[in-house]
Amino acid sequence: MMKTEDAKLTGYKVRRSGNSDVVTIPSKVKEILDIEEGDTVAFVVENSVVKIVKKEPKIDIEALIDDSINQYHELLEDLVDM
Repeated sequence: MMKTEDAKLTGYKVRRSGNSDVVTIPSKVKEILDIEEGDTVAFVVENSVVKIVKKEPKIDIEALIDDSINQYHELLEDLVDM
């Protein structure tokens, strides 16, 4: 977590990119949150305070099972046929 003495009240201008409004995330904040291009962040609003948190990717267990079955399907069929 960022120490109070490290926090700076630097303003970042909101700008338009296509149909979206965007703002730059400072390098220090990206470092602290361990985020990089392509990662997903969430905005948590509590009592008029907005927190930015790194959102961990959701694990799709069904897709993992399907991938495993597909990967070993032929081998499993051969075992059944023995």
